[in-house]
Amino acid sequence: RLGLARLKRLAKSRGATLNDLVMAICGGALRRYLLEQDALPEQALVANMIVAVTRGSDKSGGNAIASAQVSLATHLEDPVQRFEAVRSSCQHAKELIHGMPSPTALNIYMGLIGLPYMLFTMLGKAEKAHAQNVIISNVPGPRGKLYFMGSEMEAYYPISALFHGQALNITVLSYAGGLYFGFTGCADKVPHLQRLAVYTGEAIDELE
Repeated sequence: RLGLARLKRLAKSRGATLNDLVMAICGGALRRYLLEQDALPEQALVANMIVAVTRGSDKSGGNAIASAQVSLATHLEDPVQRFEAVRSSCQHAKELIHGMPSPTALNIYMGLIGLPYMLFTMLGKAEKAHAQNVIISNVPGPRGKLYFMGSEMEAYYPISALFHGQALNITVLSYAGGLYFGFTGCADKVPHLQRLAVYTGEAIDELE
């Protein structure tokens, strides 16, 4: 859990969004984790970032979202340079999604991105077809506290699902002044997963 006000202050000081900062500190934590495992690739890790889009005219239920590929700049050692690179990549990805001429064009774009994964899944080689290394989603939650029969819900840790061939998912949820990080991973592929939680907290200290 990280304090939401603290994160917003830091993001604002760099002219960034809260989501930019979330992506950057996750990238910092992953870089440190992979260095410890002697497994940090030379190229930057790529995250699948969820982007909210304008809902269609039919006003149907459900979420109006799209996914974009964002660099986590894990190849950069300096935390400020890494943050700026991630911020720039996030901005470019959002401009690409929101710049689509129509919902149909966006659907075609999303379908083309997902096509290799569907084909390789049919061949039993899903792990070779992901366009990203990790999925990171930042979901707005309740601003006020929730209660059940008078008892306060103190924390709101999210948990998510893994697709075939996917080793790690990071889901972030805001709740009552806090930002809660949930790490879901394959124990065989991502050993000592709890270290990522520790390193995420320390990545924000490093940036400050």
